Amino acid sequence: SSNKLVLAMLGADENIHDYDFSEFIKNGWAVLAVDYIGNAFERERFTIYPPSLGYANYNKNELYTIAEHPQKTCWYVWTTVCLRSFTFAESEGFSRVAALGVNLGGSTVIKAAALSDFPVCAASLFSPGFFPPSDDVDKLSERVSVSVDGYAHMYKIPFFQICCSNDVDSSLDRISELNEQAA
Repeated sequence: SSNKLVLAMLGADENIHDYDFSEFIKNGWAVLAVDYIGNAFERERFTIYPPSLGYANYNKNELYTIAEHPQKTCWYVWTTVCLRSFTFAESEGFSRVAALGVNLGGSTVIKAAALSDFPVCAASLFSPGFFPPSDDVDKLSERVSVSVDGYAHMYKIPFFQICCSNDVDSSLDRISELNEQAA
């Protein structure tokens, strides 16, 4: 049995069941696709967050709202889910784990890959969901702790970023800045 695994955190609107992982599997990698967005998009199967973590359910209109504490945000919970997925993969005997994040899943992978020594490499496809610019001082602690911007200098592993010049949030410049900050 192989000790290689790709941990996939897809975009919020992507259904895990619709994604084709066959290339990874043909090349000897197991795949762990993590459903982290909770009850959204009227899917039949989804992660069930308890009512006390209801803010972890994806809600496009509340993604960037201020919380009483950064730990009370979907971003924090989703990153925690990614970190716990690393722990699960290790407990199952996988020692060569690559993390793949798509769109908002890229945000969780960026943060988790900076915080964990476990993955051997990571990649983010398309924009990871940058927080909109703001001069609001009240948003500063949340932005620093749950936005991707503060994590690039912490990378200890190779990190690959693919983006499009026409991403809907015009993130090409922000991704370039993020990569410039990487250690």
